Amino acid sequence: MTADRLSARCRRAGHNAAIEPVRVKPVDTTGAGDAFIGSFAHFLAATGDTEEALNRAARYAAHSVGRRGIQKSYASAEEFDIFCETISASA
Repeated sequence: MTADRLSARCRRAGHNAAIEPVRVKPVDTTGAGDAFIGSFAHFLAATGDTEEALNRAARYAAHSVGRRGIQKSYASAEEFDIFCETISASA
């Protein structure tokens, strides 16, 4: 669940984790929620790890707001990997 504009929380039986936001300069936030939910489902199915899937989904949604439009703002797997490497290097 989203907690506020600065974070989200992952709550499951006996576990509560904060999902930190990814700081980006947004161009167009249209479709960011869809990018988050769709990529969360993808990453959860791929990894089976809820917290990892949520962290990856937060990054995917952050990447999606960097371009205008909806469909064309969604990254390919390769584009997303490059974006993750970029934000990891700047952190």
